[in-house]
Amino acid sequence: MSGDTAPLPRWGAALFVIAGLLITLVWTNQARTEAFRNRGFSYAYSSIVGLARGETRAPFVYRRLFPDVTNLLAAAPPTAFWDGVSARIMGTPWMRRITVDHFQWLDVRDYPILISGTLVLWLSMTGFLVVARRILLHAYQVGSGAGVWLSVILGVAVLGAYGPRYQWYPYDFVTLFVFSAGVLALISRSAWFVPIFLLAAHAKETAIVLLLGYLLLENRARLSRKLIVAALLGAAYVAVQVLNRQRFPEAIPQEFWWPVRNLEWLAWELVLGSWTWVFVVAAAVQMVAMRSRWPADLRRLMWLLPVLVVPAFFKGWIEERRQYLELYGVVGPLVLQWLDSVTGSGLLHPKRV
Repeated sequence: MSGDTAPLPRWGAALFVIAGLLITLVWTNQARTEAFRNRGFSYAYSSIVGLARGETRAPFVYRRLFPDVTNLLAAAPPTAFWDGVSARIMGTPWMRRITVDHFQWLDVRDYPILISGTLVLWLSMTGFLVVARRILLHAYQVGSGAGVWLSVILGVAVLGAYGPRYQWYPYDFVTLFVFSAGVLALISRSAWFVPIFLLAAHAKETAIVLLLGYLLLENRARLSRKLIVAALLGAAYVAVQVLNRQRFPEAIPQEFWWPVRNLEWLAWELVLGSWTWVFVVAAAVQMVAMRSRWPADLRRLMWLLPVLVVPAFFKGWIEERRQYLELYGVVGPLVLQWLDSVTGSGLLHPKRV
């Protein structure tokens, strides 16, 4: 069975839950989000505890959806519950090895936040798998079961957005889930786009790309109504950003301005990474050449990619792939379509080109 409304089979739901957990555990083991904080470094931007307590620097501390949900979960059970959980972990050798030795969770007083934050990561990754399947079913003629497995592939591939040179930010999974849900709402012309956009604005300031996506895709309303809705959403976006900044008026700003560094990286990479870039460029050329066969909505949303890449050239490290996860729900399916075309597997057939 295929189509937008094809129900998720029970085995698919179970697979999503298990895959989401495994991806989260691998990420958490590699990220070691508290390592810098444990050593007293002020640049522990990726600390779950630091984000939850509002102790990290700007702009990271303003990205509030992940830490706010984490704090809500941590505050929900009584203190006795967390005391029991912490005692059980510290008293069980294999649990202690995982949390203390691997995850670097050294302070037992932080366990309510750390466990709640990890649960948010698991739920976010599982939610992304559900949303990714819906995007695939909406944009392509693909079997329901194949959609499940292709979504898991996209989920595992998220780990490829990271590397040993960078801090691994825990809010990325929430950003991935909410922004991908926004993409699904856009291409399915759903009224859910409005609340999802507000959540995305609370999650990260790059939610502006979803507003631009609305302007690109919304073709049912008259231009005047479309502009009014966009203006109201834009005002709400600004209000969320202002409120999040007012919550942490003493946050120390961190200046990011890396164009010279990025130019040097690109120059060296073209030489030292030439063997790799030959294949990357060849694949990109092939993908662009088949753009007429991309689903129409995803093709339009690809215009948003420069909106992320150009600022990243100036404000980030251009090769840090995790900063582009906002549009993974657009680019990921198109990469799968390219792989399907190259391998001739015939799993993905665009519905509307």
